[in-house]
Amino acid sequence: MKIVILLLTTFLTAFSAWSQTCQVINQDSATIITQQKADTGKTTVINFWASWCKPCIEELPYFAQAQANMDSTYQFIFISLDNKKAKKSAEWLIKHYQIKGNHYLATLSNTNTFIENVDSRWQGSIPFTLVIKTKSKSVHEGSFDSYEQLHSLLTQEKL
Repeated sequence: MKIVILLLTTFLTAFSAWSQTCQVINQDSATIITQQKADTGKTTVINFWASWCKPCIEELPYFAQAQANMDSTYQFIFISLDNKKAKKSAEWLIKHYQIKGNHYLATLSNTNTFIENVDSRWQGSIPFTLVIKTKSKSVHEGSFDSYEQLHSLLTQEKL
């Protein structure tokens, strides 16, 4: 019986990693997600990307590695800035790189307002990563050159 439960748990875990989909949300919902406060002792990592953005795709393996190496105090959220027609491309990349977390595809009505509402330090290019800790926020605009660079941002004590 224990073997059956173990096999079922393994299958469901593997299936959930491969069944990631992007929930389509509007600009207001996306803004609300980005303005959340981190729970005490938790770190929220929000990555803005698109399936047509080569630097975005190149850094996806670093996020997969971070997810594998970081403990449960890290929550990962990915917001695709693709249009609705590219939803399947975004989902394919999520599955291909085995990116876990919450996945959204944001339909923006006013890009400039959205960028300003997310963080005034964001100049508008992607990839863009926002790290929210209990008492601070940090941003990284542009792609990460390595997993070590991403890891360094995520583990900084004072942002």
